[in-house]
Amino acid sequence: MAEIQVSSWSDFLLAVQESGADVVLPENAVWDMNEIEPEGVSSLPEILCTNIYGNNTQIRNLRSSAAFAFSANGQPVIDSLHFINTVADVGIFHAPAYGQLILSGCKISGLFGAQAQGVVNTGTNRNASAIRCAFVCDSQRAGTFSAVNIRAKYCRIHIAVPNGTFLFPSQQEWSYFRIDQPQATTLACTGATACVYDGQMQNVTAAGEPGHDFISIFNSDGAPQIEDTAYLKGVTTAQLRDPQYLASIGFPIGYDPPEQ
Repeated sequence: MAEIQVSSWSDFLLAVQESGADVVLPENAVWDMNEIEPEGVSSLPEILCTNIYGNNTQIRNLRSSAAFAFSANGQPVIDSLHFINTVADVGIFHAPAYGQLILSGCKISGLFGAQAQGVVNTGTNRNASAIRCAFVCDSQRAGTFSAVNIRAKYCRIHIAVPNGTFLFPSQQEWSYFRIDQPQATTLACTGATACVYDGQMQNVTAAGEPGHDFISIFNSDGAPQIEDTAYLKGVTTAQLRDPQYLASIGFPIGYDPPEQ
């Protein structure tokens, strides 16, 4: 499998089109798109490479009316590549058809337009996962919007959406979500285990059966209409910040009581 070292945005756009390649970015580089593409970008290439190793390179201030698409049937991995202060009309990525995009150790922040389903646009036979990622997203979408619309594990995700519903697919694990969406109606938490749902969701109800490995919790001050179940428990803002209380209800916070 070919390895391609890149040192610039233009090199990166060419390298990701090499089928089966591993694309390696420089360590801790900062590509300021205000300088590289000051007018924004209206097209992005299809990604045909197998892996992208970002090495903590930051792509800052990207303004785009297009998203990166992936070839069908693939399972590409993007590792430690960060998109900071992004303005994306349609999201950043389109997950591959009949495949799965994996984001690992990525940080993504920005404003997402009315056509963006989320950071990753998914759908029928299009799947994606995030592992140890952090997302801070503001969305202009009026319909269903998800920060990632993917399975999240060991992630921290904060989204703000003015309208519409909020949905997460199944199997969220060990992740923190802050959801500021006053018009949200549905929090889908099927299979969720050891997750925290915080924020403002005044009209939301929970759907789906959480996972049974560990309980998940939600801030009942911000989501008073959610009802407790055996594996989804409401806590107040004060209780959310009390590790001793969280441990007492079975949330896996790792609290060790002091010796008497």
